[in-house]
Amino acid sequence: MFCALVMVAQAQKPKKPSISKAKSYLAKQELTEAVEMIELVINDAKLSTKPDAWSTRVKVYKAVYSSETPVAGVDKDQALELAVASKDKVAEVEGKGDAGPFIFAAEQDITNLYNEILNKGVELYNGGTYEEAIGYFETLPKLNDEDTVGYTYAAQVANEIEDWPTLVSNYQALGRMLKREEFYTTVLQIQKDVMEDLPGAEATIAEAKEVLGDDNNNINKYEIDLLILQDKIEDAKNKLIMAIEAEPELAVLRLRLALLYDQLASNERAKEESNAEKLAEYETAAGDAYAATLEVDPQNITALYNYSVVFNERANTLLKELEEMAGRSINEYQKNE
Repeated sequence: MFCALVMVAQAQKPKKPSISKAKSYLAKQELTEAVEMIELVINDAKLSTKPDAWSTRVKVYKAVYSSETPVAGVDKDQALELAVASKDKVAEVEGKGDAGPFIFAAEQDITNLYNEILNKGVELYNGGTYEEAIGYFETLPKLNDEDTVGYTYAAQVANEIEDWPTLVSNYQALGRMLKREEFYTTVLQIQKDVMEDLPGAEATIAEAKEVLGDDNNNINKYEIDLLILQDKIEDAKNKLIMAIEAEPELAVLRLRLALLYDQLASNERAKEESNAEKLAEYETAAGDAYAATLEVDPQNITALYNYSVVFNERANTLLKELEEMAGRSINEYQKNE
């Protein structure tokens, strides 16, 4: 009975933290025990000040991530996060920046893990398992917050399978990181024309303006298009005038302004009680904008046709006035005119 009691007491005795034991468990691929031991180590006041403890923790969680057998209580995302956080802690504890041997080893472990994930993504892509490949590619930036490869590959695969939300999210990330217009304009084109997600496009424009500045004319053009699509004509008109001032040589901007004034005139005509002064203002402005378009691009078919329509409308207005004059006395006409 005494022997049995001694054995129970020994079994219940807490494990003593040991870096060497954590390494031993890791070498034997006893990952559950390795995780348990390395957590004891980094929670020990003395051992947690040793860079070797955190470097070993990187290796443990790298092995957990790569293991085909799940480790109780730690999923792949957690393992990845803990490995990266441990690498950062190595540099802090070692205190030698990038020059210390432990941070060098830890960064090499993270690099090896990065290459492992990248190769797995490429393997899945080549095998036609595109959705899983995207998942691996999107994991890469978690290992390096300055990495662009993962976002780029994920976006390319998403484009192939027409997974527009995934393409949008990865291109937005690239736009934020690289501060380049083409990523945002691609996103806007997809959101506006393919996904028909106008609220999403509005959010992208707001982000692009924050990243690129308010004076980016290509982003402003998309903003104008959105305003037109949402019948915010007056707002669009003001934006277009600003865009033309920035790029006066672009006929397409002048044409859009002409079409906007045409729309304003059409809206005014559709009212039960239209404002004759406003209608005349919009019609004149439309004609002037079509004429300005033709000055820049004399062969613009749309401007040529619509400009002729403007003159036709003016002729119809004059004919209507002539019809109204019929039967009126010359004295009445002279009085009214």
